[in-house]
Amino acid sequence: MIMNILTNSYTINLPGVILLTLLLITIVLIALSLLFIQDRLSERQQKRPKTGFLGKPLLQFSLLAVTVAAIVGAVYLTGLDSDILIEADKEIEIQADYTVEPKGNQRKFEMNVVPIVDGEPWSTNKDTTFDIIVNIQPSEELQAKGQDQVDVIQANRTEVQPASVNVDLLPGEYAIKIIISFDGESYQEDFSVNIF
Repeated sequence: MIMNILTNSYTINLPGVILLTLLLITIVLIALSLLFIQDRLSERQQKRPKTGFLGKPLLQFSLLAVTVAAIVGAVYLTGLDSDILIEADKEIEIQADYTVEPKGNQRKFEMNVVPIVDGEPWSTNKDTTFDIIVNIQPSEELQAKGQDQVDVIQANRTEVQPASVNVDLLPGEYAIKIIISFDGESYQEDFSVNIF
């Protein structure tokens, strides 16, 4: 009978409150034990001499050594010469000129996109190419009438081969987003257009 009790496994289910209470009591007992041990150790420490290095307490000496080392390190690091290279960011503007002409119940929408870099159309470096993305998003009312979103992606555009958008749109309001990418960076401009 005793052997059966030892070989079987049993599960005890305790409600969460009882388990939490037992856990808290255990933590308090461990903390009280540590306080008792610390108190006994401090009594032993009081019997020892309080000298560490050169007759001074060791804690004060170590704090002084760390402070002196930090000051010497800071002085050394501030004395080092460092080259600071600051590259000015490019000033980018996006010029978008558009025209609208009647075409039956729709409108012919033509837009030319010109990136202006540091005040110069198509950049001062004429070898620079631009990737231009134009997104034309119709209003919800126009979407209900069947007007779809228009995305135009034109890669490697230059002054010689500029970017232009030619689409037929229903009259109404559109949100236009233009994204220009070059030299690993992207620039965006958003505006809305009312086509009559």
